[in-house]
Amino acid sequence: MIKEYAHLLKHDPLYAKKAKRVVEKTMDISEYLVTQDLSQFKRDTQQKIVFQSPCTLQHGQKLPGLVEKTLVSLGFQVSPVVDSHLCCGSAGTYSIFQKSCPCNCVTTSLIIY
Repeated sequence: MIKEYAHLLKHDPLYAKKAKRVVEKTMDISEYLVTQDLSQFKRDTQQKIVFQSPCTLQHGQKLPGLVEKTLVSLGFQVSPVVDSHLCCGSAGTYSIFQKSCPCNCVTTSLIIY
């Protein structure tokens, strides 16, 4: 992950400073959106939606709740997902190399809702 470049290259005399600059300028789209004025997109319907934050945000980047916060600010009523902390294992390249679903998280989510 790009955000880890500074840590991974901290002992590299050629790339340590460059990696640090890259990391300082890197952010997830959810980090960017939460700082923006999105009022022109606000809805007054309080439409109920379900959103499960991807593992990359929850566990990888340690950014839980940012997308949900943005959705609420836009006027949506975000319902919590049962077992939202569970990882389906399909983030990144895992799903490319693993042909079958590694767990029943997707099926469980569909049954509940």
